[in-house]
Amino acid sequence: MRNTAFLLAASLCLPGAANAAAPCDGIWQKPLAQGQALLKKAAPQIKGLPSKPKVFEVMQTANWSLVWADFSDSEHGGYFLQGDRYVTVWGGVDAGESEKEIAGWAMKQSKAMPPPLARCFGWYVVTGREQGPPTRPNPFNR
Repeated sequence: MRNTAFLLAASLCLPGAANAAAPCDGIWQKPLAQGQALLKKAAPQIKGLPSKPKVFEVMQTANWSLVWADFSDSEHGGYFLQGDRYVTVWGGVDAGESEKEIAGWAMKQSKAMPPPLARCFGWYVVTGREQGPPTRPNPFNR
């Protein structure tokens, strides 16, 4: 009985999958207004940027941002920005690629991209968007 109680107590102290760090911990869920402002500043650099974006995620680390936005006149996408400079956009879904492959695509877009943001992006596209952020509805889950 004593051993069972000890094992139960010890198992409660071990980190479990529910407590495991996600690749986006510390990167996502920045203020949505911040994403709106970033897209507005970068808009002149983004050819064909649809009007009136509805920002639903802002992922940021260092001076890099990934602003996920939904537009009334096109599909939603993720806009990579370095400071106020537009780098690239991702639209659509993964076509069976792994998180590592998607992160690799992001890293190829700019050698200056922080690896944590690329990993977060890869995870979000392949796995995370299905889970959605805990505080807001996620358009990918419609």
